[in-house]
Formats: sequence, structure tokens, C-alpha cells
Amino acid sequence: MSPQDRTTRPRGPRVRIPAWGLATLAIVAVVALGAVPASPGSRLSDAAKQAVKPPAEQRPLQGNDKERPLAFMPSVAIEIGAPVPTPYPELCHQPYPRPYPQPYPEPYGEQYAEPYHGDLRPPGWNPFQDLHVGTVVAIGSLSSPDFAPSTLYGLRVGSSDSRRTVLDLVLLAGAAGFADGSDIANALRAPRELGLEGSVRYSLTPAYAGLGIAPVAGFRVGRLAWRYLNEIQIESSGQLRDVRDDSIWHYSSYLGVALTFLNTRHLDLGVTALTGWRFYGKESREGLENDLFLQDRYNELRLETSIGF
Repeated sequence: MSPQDRTTRPRGPRVRIPAWGLATLAIVAVVALGAVPASPGSRLSDAAKQAVKPPAEQRPLQGNDKERPLAFMPSVAIEIGAPVPTPYPELCHQPYPRPYPQPYPEPYGEQYAEPYHGDLRPPGWNPFQDLHVGTVVAIGSLSSPDFAPSTLYGLRVGSSDSRRTVLDLVLLAGAAGFADGSDIANALRAPRELGLEGSVRYSLTPAYAGLGIAPVAGFRVGRLAWRYLNEIQIESSGQLRDVRDDSIWHYSSYLGVALTFLNTRHLDLGVTALTGWRFYGKESREGLENDLFLQDRYNELRLETSIGF
């Protein structure tokens, strides 16, 4: 058969991928491979299960192997060279000419002085007169059935603007509570909390009123710590460690109403009712993924004292 009589198979359209398209596909593939975790770590629920077992029956847990970012400290190079000669050295040691004799005469007499009409800072004004310190006793409960009511104790320091707008910084600490019989209470012991919060309130009643009412809004950063019932083993970065304690960060925002039933110039006593929402971190201090502590709503009743200066 001659070449002219041969029937050729029809070919489909040829797809050509440009060079920039191949580069884009390569970059996407590298990023996708990097996004897949090579060795996922264990979870807090696994740690709780291992903690209730005797140490001889436990299996090692896998911690988070990701490297922590190092703090970058910029360096500054200082080059010390030869001093630059002054073009006119005879003028560098001349005393500064004083056009007026000492002491300087008053340019204006007392007849030109403006009268005082009550400035915001009159003579004898004390910059510490708006500061106050006090104590806080907070009785709270979380919506989670794994937690029992707890009591925190704290110190309060802040400032006020004519006793209407009050800014507070509160340090709280105390023992948290796990509900008896819960899975968390069987594996985690001695829970305790430490928190630092800031709040603002605005009084709806005049200063030194017999009963003060003020809405309150605030934000808290805290840390929940506990001790495992039995020591657990965690492997991270190729090393096996015995872990007895662990902790996790939590963040809260709240709203409330403050009632002041003793309102004097230097001493305030009141009660504050709060409701808020708490969010926990993604992993614990030992690199275990958090699947035990989720978002919770909490209510809190506070007894507050304030001593003003």
C-alpha cells in the first residue's frame, strides 16, 4: 500500500502548558505538601486516658514537634573613627553671650497677669487623687458539666474620671474546680487558675450617690493549670520526657452590672454580676492538642472593695 492510500488516525487537539503554568503548579504542589502535617501530635483526651493507667501500662504520647520562632534581636554596628577637625576651633570655647544681666528682669508687671478662673489642675492638685486600690472575691461557674463552681481572689488597681468612668486592672488567682465523677476530674487533679484582666465601667448615678449603678465591660487573659493523676510520657523532637503538670491559656470577654451600696469619698463597697464567654488555646504547654476544653459561657458574682486616694 502506498503512502498516499494509508489512512491516518485523527489526532485530538494538543494542549501546551506554558512555562509559567508549570512553575505555578510546582509551587502549589510544594505548598500543599508543606501544609500536610508530617506527624500529628497527641491530644489532651489521650493524655487523660493514659494518666488514669499505672505507669507500666502507659504508652508514650506524641507531642508537637514544630519549632518555636526565635526572637530576632537586631544588631547595631558602631564604628569609632578619628575625630573630625573643627574648621574654627577658636569659636568652640567662647562663652555664650547673654544679652540680659542675671537675674533676668520681669518683662511684664503684675498688672498684666491673667486672673485664675479655676483650672483643671489648681494649685495643690494631687495627681494621685483619682487612683484607687481594692480587693476582689469572684465566685463563678462555667456552663461545661466538667467544671464545678470556683472562687478566685484578686487585687484591683485603677483610676477614675470624676468617679464616673472607672478603669480597672485586676489580678485574679485561686483554685478551679472539676466536677466530681467527670472524666476530667478522674485524670486531672489540683486545677488552679491565674488571670489578668482589664475593665471599664461608667456610673449612671452621680458621684457619692447612696446607691451607684454602672455597666461593666472587660477582657481577661488567664491560664488553667493542673496535675496529672500519674506521670505521662511525651515524645517530642526525638526525646522522651516524663510530664506531671500541664496548663493551657484561655481568653474571656464579659459584660455586667456593678452596684455600689457604700459610696464614700475614700471607700466603696459593691457587688458586680458578670456573664461572659471563654475561649481556650489550641494546644497545651506540653504541645498536646486541645480537645477537652472548648468554648464555655460563664457567670460570675463579685464582691469588690475600693479605697481611693
